[in-house]
Amino acid sequence: MNRSLRLGTSRPHTVIRPSSAVALLAPAGVLLWLAWRLGGGPAGWVYLAGLALALLPGWPVAAYVFGGRHPAAWIAGAALGYPLTGLLLWLPLALGVAGPVTFAGVWLVGTVLLWGVLWPRRAARIALPAWTSRDTLAFALVLLLVPLIVGRPFTRIGEPDADGARQFRAYFTADFLWHMALTAELEKLERQPHNPYVAGEPLKYYWLHFVPPAAAATVAGKWLPDRVGRLTINATGTGTIFLGSLFLFVWASSEARAAAAALATALAVLASSAEGLFLIYDHIRVNAPLGLIRNMNVDAVTAWFFGAFTIDGLQRALLYNPHHSMAAASGLVALTIAASADAALMAGVALAAGVALGLAFMLSPFPGACLVAIFGFSCFIQILASRAGLRAIVRLALSALPVAAAFGWCVLNQTFEGGPGNLHFGFYSAARAMPVGALLLAAGPALAPALVGLAVLPSRWRRMLPAASGLGLALFLIYFVHLRSEMIWIGWRAGQILLLCAAALSAAGLAALTARSRTAAAIFVVAVAAIGLPTTAIDLFNAQDVENRARSSGFAWTLRVTPGEWEAFEWLRRRTPKDAVVQVDPITRGRDSWTIVPSFAERRMAAGLPISLLAQPQYHELSEKVRYLYSTADAAEAWHVARMLQINYLVVGRVERDEYPGIVARLDEATDYFLRRFVNDDVHIYRVR
Repeated sequence: MNRSLRLGTSRPHTVIRPSSAVALLAPAGVLLWLAWRLGGGPAGWVYLAGLALALLPGWPVAAYVFGGRHPAAWIAGAALGYPLTGLLLWLPLALGVAGPVTFAGVWLVGTVLLWGVLWPRRAARIALPAWTSRDTLAFALVLLLVPLIVGRPFTRIGEPDADGARQFRAYFTADFLWHMALTAELEKLERQPHNPYVAGEPLKYYWLHFVPPAAAATVAGKWLPDRVGRLTINATGTGTIFLGSLFLFVWASSEARAAAAALATALAVLASSAEGLFLIYDHIRVNAPLGLIRNMNVDAVTAWFFGAFTIDGLQRALLYNPHHSMAAASGLVALTIAASADAALMAGVALAAGVALGLAFMLSPFPGACLVAIFGFSCFIQILASRAGLRAIVRLALSALPVAAAFGWCVLNQTFEGGPGNLHFGFYSAARAMPVGALLLAAGPALAPALVGLAVLPSRWRRMLPAASGLGLALFLIYFVHLRSEMIWIGWRAGQILLLCAAALSAAGLAALTARSRTAAAIFVVAVAAIGLPTTAIDLFNAQDVENRARSSGFAWTLRVTPGEWEAFEWLRRRTPKDAVVQVDPITRGRDSWTIVPSFAERRMAAGLPISLLAQPQYHELSEKVRYLYSTADAAEAWHVARMLQINYLVVGRVERDEYPGIVARLDEATDYFLRRFVNDDVHIYRVR
């Protein structure tokens, strides 16, 4: 049966009927329950409602492409709506008029304009297959993966222990606490956010994703959860959008095979790596207790054991990297267009695809650029194959206009981290260490069904071309490109592209295998799951394991913020100006409590060692000066360094007291230079005169 839509029409059976929509009640209900838990009650629902409103600007854009009655418009519209809301909310920041009224007013005007211009033109311009109740059920099951993955770890972020200390598990201490600091910086409502680890310097990072939660706190802060609640609910919501967009791409690439698309998406998310199985085998081999796996980074075995590249699984995109996954969600809308459209794109469709790619680029430039390359290559090859001619190439070129505008926006806002000189091309050491074995360990279970999908590529190459070309690009980047300052970073981001594209190929492979033999397909899926699931199971257990007090590779697996420290941070938030510079010793604190001041006190530091930003010599140079400030016995010299670094408040916690015995007495006596303003058993805070 031909399930495709005719161009410019929308047939009734493409609507989600009430009978099939019941399946969506399960993910909706779980999402409401989780928002209540994360937000501490009704405040969580208020934030979730605001997040739903943030999706509105994207729906008319998606309806213009996919038709207003096809569910693809609602899925893709959510992926476009969130970053469009971020862009609208950025305007008051850029103009220096940010506030509750301007945030709400600009967003409302922009949303109304988009709906007024585009919503009336909602006849389908892309011939997607018809959507049936089977597709709705498969889609709902995929969405349930999000709370399954993030539910337990997110509810334990900041959970108090028996002593009242708040607990934060690695690697939330690297990513989530950084996102707390970044959002706090954006809530200062300045035109250009500052680097919270080098006060006075502009922040060169892609921060658009975090504008909506920052603006929400400004507009309706007293009705919302605390920052932990806001960011976890936000990440849960955007993670749901991400998996929805991935399912749509996989579904469209596999000719709407609902079961195959859902299964391939689930395997890509839950069973992409064999590293967990390797860890279990290795511990059994040497008679080591399996409990020691609690102290392992299971998704980085290739790097820890063999010095090779590493690929982060998609479960980590949901847990730790909402901005990267949201960029992928937006870019996948364009790849869905590339997999579904005729070679000769309509001009409006090309522009809409460009908007999706531009938003992806603004959210996270590297994966955004990868998705731009995949889209452009796929569409260009289709034009050449169909001999569509110069006019088709010109229309395709229209998609570059929003991308160019996005590039200009990134330049204007200095959101590029690092620079072209940081890129190195060549078969580098981590790729040479174990070129085949590392790939099989890190992504073998995801690639196995994808290889089956490649076998059917010749007969379905138009729909599968974006996925196949994306897989090729990702492999090239993993093996031949790295950053000089952070060798494993490209593997993380390119690995995400690899897994997304492998999912689409896997769906085609599973559908073809099922058509030949259901038994063989079932055995194959069970084998892949058996190999890949241990990694995700271990990773999810470790992500919520705040009881782990061990140390590994120079950092604690769980950061504890004592009640005394929390009291000090609250004092800093209440009693100091929002642009005050507050300093701890970043070298002594190391990778444990590297961001406690920006993340918990919401104040900038003169010097820090941010592990979630690319390493820069300036961070170390300034931190050495701070170390001298703490270590010198000459109070006048310490004051001179503090004034030179424009430090307003000096924090002496247990870490500094242990490292510099007698420092409290020295500062207490130097009243001409330092005035004690806060003290408890854990923390002393001094104002620099």
